Amino acid sequence: MRPVGTQWLLKHYSLPEVVATHRSRIGSRRQTKINSRGEIDDVFPQNYWPGDHALDHVEFLLKYGNLSLDLLEKG
Repeated sequence: MRPVGTQWLLKHYSLPEVVATHRSRIGSRRQTKINSRGEIDDVFPQNYWPGDHALDHVEFLLKYGNLSLDLLEKG
């Protein structure tokens, strides 16, 4: 599965980790898991892939995730 949103931005720009309670990935089917700490792991199907530009992933976060202000500060 490939990272999308926060995880893609962190990897693409080699940014230090940020506190993220919501992680998103692109996979084969839609799935959401919430662990005992309240962290959300979302899997979205291929048609949700936003593209290869940073603003596409920021837009994805605004629609489907949590946009971390810490991430914007580090970017």
